[in-house]
Amino acid sequence: MIRPLTRSDEQLFMELSAEFYSSSAVCHPIPEENHRSTFLHMLQDDRYSRCYFMEHEGKTAGFCLISLTYSREAGGMAIWLEELYIRPDFRNLGLGGEFMDYIMSEYSYAKRFRLEMTVGNPAEHLYIRKGFEPFPYQQFVMDK
Repeated sequence: MIRPLTRSDEQLFMELSAEFYSSSAVCHPIPEENHRSTFLHMLQDDRYSRCYFMEHEGKTAGFCLISLTYSREAGGMAIWLEELYIRPDFRNLGLGGEFMDYIMSEYSYAKRFRLEMTVGNPAEHLYIRKGFEPFPYQQFVMDK
């Protein structure tokens, strides 16, 4: 079952966020305050970011955090799969693909789905199987 984030999910969101940001899927951890402010932001205004949880056999198997934006290059809405995390005990059960199918169905109006991954991420085969292609851009960031 896939369900959206609710106010009562704060502890679960913080727990899964800590797991994700200590995994090899990311380049570095982020401050705990960033997790909390993201949670509060999504509760107050979900126009730009949303979170979903996946439950499997009565247990939380993972989460997906998306961002919604307009892409002139794509000619419409773009959905960023910012974070897609399946807990280790639930991997290789098809849940990552199920999560992606759900997001692509819920946001079928989007002109583009986009994600980032660290080099060597074992989920790369899943992304390719779902139709994602490497993007020929190098990305840069400037945090303030």
